[in-house]
Amino acid sequence: MVKDIDKIINDCNNSNNVEYVKAVAKDIVLTDPYTICHFAEHVDLVDDPTIMPILEKGILSFADIVHTYEFMFLMVDCKRKYFNLPAFEKIIRNSKNPKLMLYCIGYVPGIDILQMVEALYETKSIKHIEKLREKEYGLEDIIDWDEYDEQCEIARETKYFPEILKQYQKPGVNLLNSVLQSKDPYLINELADYLEYLRDYQCYDSVDEFLEILGYAMARIPEPLHHYEYAASITFSDKEMFENLVVKSALIKYIYYTYEYVPGANKNRLKEIIERSDDLKYKDKIGFNKQYPGYEG
Repeated sequence: MVKDIDKIINDCNNSNNVEYVKAVAKDIVLTDPYTICHFAEHVDLVDDPTIMPILEKGILSFADIVHTYEFMFLMVDCKRKYFNLPAFEKIIRNSKNPKLMLYCIGYVPGIDILQMVEALYETKSIKHIEKLREKEYGLEDIIDWDEYDEQCEIARETKYFPEILKQYQKPGVNLLNSVLQSKDPYLINELADYLEYLRDYQCYDSVDEFLEILGYAMARIPEPLHHYEYAASITFSDKEMFENLVVKSALIKYIYYTYEYVPGANKNRLKEIIERSDDLKYKDKIGFNKQYPGYEG
């Protein structure tokens, strides 16, 4: 993330000038996905029909589907009315990534849930389709449960393989080595997710050693979003190692995500870090203001 991003954000918020913010946005999209997301999250004037498309195209230019989802989640969370939610929904559906589809269903209000559920069914990933029954998704009165049972049965009888890894389905190509050599955090996460699917649904044993190797490979890549996501979604992952990496990044948003969504995280430690920070948004999310009524920031 750009080092002086907080000063840039303060300057934009103090300017009240849409043209100035637009000019800054054009520079921001030339930086990195973390800076784009942070800027779009914390500058209210980006919610403008001439600025939001600049940021949308900027985040998509990185072709990082996890950051694409992150941007989508943040813009909905911030209630940006000029954000093109249907376009981003379509990108997630077209990615054929069942985990990101499930995230959208559970955590992105306003999406077309039934359309996303149908796309999830099409992936044939029983690991993710089964989760639709969990209460946190709130689908009790929304989806057709007879169809759900039918789709679960089809998925159980179908051997799932991640769409993004099909590029390595070639004779003589070693999938693990190819992913490790790519040093791509998304591919590493997808392979780890696939190995857990093989273990849990296809009766493959002896995958934990490979998962450990993938975890170390992920940890060497300086990507706090992907570190958090790996810890949150991969059951066999070193939660403490990834928590430490996220804390080391000093990015309060990902520290909050780890606090909220990573099973086994040290919640007291993470909460204390958030409380000591200057990030009012995530302090509020952990109830700091309610806990200390006299707190004014």
